[in-house]
Amino acid sequence: MTWLRELKQQKLDAIESSSFKEETKQLLMALILGERSELDRAWMDRYAQAGIVHILAISGLHMGLLMVLLGWIYIPLRLLPQGNYLSVYMIILSLWCYALLTGASASVILAATMFSLFSIGTYLKRSPPTLYLLLLSFGILVYSNPLYIKQLGFQMSYLVVFGILILQPIFLKIMSIKNKLLHRFWVMTTVTLAAQIAVSPLATYHFHQFPGLFLITKWVVLPFVALYLYLGIGSLILLHWQLLPTFLIDLLNLMTASLNNFVRWVVNQKAFFFEELRLYMYDVILTYALLLFLYFGYIKMKKRILLGLFLGIILLQWFAHQARVAQERTTAVWLMPAYDNSVLFIKTKKHFAYSVHKKLLNPIGW
Repeated sequence: MTWLRELKQQKLDAIESSSFKEETKQLLMALILGERSELDRAWMDRYAQAGIVHILAISGLHMGLLMVLLGWIYIPLRLLPQGNYLSVYMIILSLWCYALLTGASASVILAATMFSLFSIGTYLKRSPPTLYLLLLSFGILVYSNPLYIKQLGFQMSYLVVFGILILQPIFLKIMSIKNKLLHRFWVMTTVTLAAQIAVSPLATYHFHQFPGLFLITKWVVLPFVALYLYLGIGSLILLHWQLLPTFLIDLLNLMTASLNNFVRWVVNQKAFFFEELRLYMYDVILTYALLLFLYFGYIKMKKRILLGLFLGIILLQWFAHQARVAQERTTAVWLMPAYDNSVLFIKTKKHFAYSVHKKLLNPIGW
């Protein structure tokens, strides 16, 4: 849609010409408009090491926060005839406009579809279980664009939502807290744990790293993102009318600096950042099979299902072992220059050998 692209460019230009500091401009563009091309590469790497690079890409977190905000904004519509219907319609329309405005990535389309289905179900007062909505949205999106299933962002988004739906209720049952404030903190913690457990095998397979301080990071960053997103949206509205007050500029600059300082501190804790982690695809599948086995065992499924999962895990473990054996048998060869000689190193599983050869002078007649 041309008008949405023009609107996005207008907002980007408004941020660029504003009085915000450069780091604040970059964060606002990424966090609200999904524009990451202006982000400093060094800071992108730091955010990735801290395990919070996902906040710089529009995802289900942003869409969920936006849906809460839209629910507040459209409350007056409920006072009108057919107000509930009109409110739901405007929420869904706004979500999809925002999804298209920010680039309509696979994770954003997933979130917009999920929240749209949830809104319709709430209006009809016949909300199906969220897991059914997840599977329904998966079917709709893959049918509309089969290539989605090959996108890593799409895969990880579904794993995060699936992990939260499956694992978080288990964590809540393990420990129940009556104090309202502590209960909310525990809910946020269980959501973080469930999402991290669900996505870690696939993320480690692709990126070979794991942020050990992810829990502390999420405790700080999640409330920050909510406040920053709402203040940022309000700033864009005020910028449109050229009414942005100085105190709001200073507040967002301070919040950006505070976030960056926190990220810098997390990155400096080298002992808690694990790199060069290697997983085979069999390891990833095995990990998820084990999680399913534990889940079905927890909810006391039939013994046949548990036995099937157990045998499947054993089979996957055998395949993983065979893959490692094959990897170890791989022959490695290095050819290195050494003065007037060339040294050829050959490494196999059981042997290591080398051979020295005289260099050929003018081998092709130059």
